[in-house]
Amino acid sequence: MVVQHQSEMKDDPLTSAYLIGYKIFQKRLVKSILKCFLCIIPLILLLQICIFVSTPNFFQFAKYGLLFAQTYHAAFAAFVHLYENNWIDDLMSPFPFWDIHAADEKIKTKIKKETKIIKTYVVLTALGSLLWGSLVVYSSFARNSVSYIPDYIFSVVRLTAHVIIFLIIAHPYQIVYITQVMKFQMYLFNNYIEEVCCMYEEGKDEENLVNDRKYQEEINLKLKLLVRRHCDFKRWRTRCLEIIHTFIIPFSVDAGVHLFLVMYFIVTREQSPTIVICYNVIYIFLLLSVFVGVIVGGETLQDESDNTFTTLVMTKWYNFNCANRRTFLLILCNNMQPIKLDFSRDIAINYRLGVAICKAVYSTVSVFH
Repeated sequence: MVVQHQSEMKDDPLTSAYLIGYKIFQKRLVKSILKCFLCIIPLILLLQICIFVSTPNFFQFAKYGLLFAQTYHAAFAAFVHLYENNWIDDLMSPFPFWDIHAADEKIKTKIKKETKIIKTYVVLTALGSLLWGSLVVYSSFARNSVSYIPDYIFSVVRLTAHVIIFLIIAHPYQIVYITQVMKFQMYLFNNYIEEVCCMYEEGKDEENLVNDRKYQEEINLKLKLLVRRHCDFKRWRTRCLEIIHTFIIPFSVDAGVHLFLVMYFIVTREQSPTIVICYNVIYIFLLLSVFVGVIVGGETLQDESDNTFTTLVMTKWYNFNCANRRTFLLILCNNMQPIKLDFSRDIAINYRLGVAICKAVYSTVSVFH
């Protein structure tokens, strides 16, 4: 593989997630809409809290609290979009991308296949969001699912339904985008490592490579490139955590609350008109889709980083001279800890976080059911 550096990524394979989840919120018109939204929604949240406090009944809150969770999440997401409006560009622009087209056919085919899956995921969730928002706006039966809420509050929710639902799915799109783009770069990195151990002419005696000066000089250059590349990944991870550590925990808590309210709705559901059931089923599908998308995105990034260590171990390091072996040992030690989006010893975007949230939700629902 011939390494071709790019100051910015050309032919972005995940353009759909980038545009819908990030770029659209940089438009002046969308920023104005978000500012107007933030002027209205805090008042609606306060009114909802007052209503719940005036009639403190947990089961009523669990039944109708999904609307509160939706508006809270949308308000917090709108604030983050305005406060950290350029965070993906700030994160990605310093990173030296490798050209995907320079990889071998196996890697390119793998990236194309996964890109199609991600595009399908983005399109389906975006269409589901439009459908859900349209049901809230145009269907009178949607009012029945939140009959506890006063008409004036629901009128505001109805007017802002499309804004709310797109704010809910936007940040998951962003996490999916950055994790999958970096995973594709790790594919290229691991592909390059595999080629390092194949740097000798076929038919040539491997036992004499240790004393082959030309071979060892080429290996030295490639090992130094591996060191620099791994440092690029570490700098990206550090910068990423600096940007998103302030809002990842509120979003994780909100995801748990959302899942709890959804599970409670499922186990306590009553007979409702078909359109109301459709309205809730679509929202449950969207919520579970973005939750799974974020968890799988973080996990696959971590798994590919783990594959880097495995690939290094399989390298024919015994053909290196002593100086190159020391460099290789440094690379091996640096890659013992995988690249992952972890915010503490126990919190990282991976399957473990997803399972922990699901367990907490299931236990809470079991207690209150």
